[in-house]
Amino acid sequence: MFLAALNDDHICIGVKQTKDMIDDSKHVVIDSLDSYYLYRKYENGKWSEDKFLPKEGNEQKHQPDSKDMQEQTYLNTEYLVTMSELQNL
Repeated sequence: MFLAALNDDHICIGVKQTKDMIDDSKHVVIDSLDSYYLYRKYENGKWSEDKFLPKEGNEQKHQPDSKDMQEQTYLNTEYLVTMSELQNL
């Protein structure tokens, strides 16, 4: 599942892949892991055509929380298990 991470102004500040939906007002399901969504505003179920770039020196970076880190660890583990299984074929 691909998600766009939104800031308080509903502007996409990052995209990520997760195993499960993060059910809060800060994430929206997207079609692909694509930078197209970055800095676009999500309102009323639609993405803006305009980009809302951060002002220089005022950039907000998404800080991963424990759920983000658990999801990434899970994905990394799944990848390593799959690679190991493929090598043993």
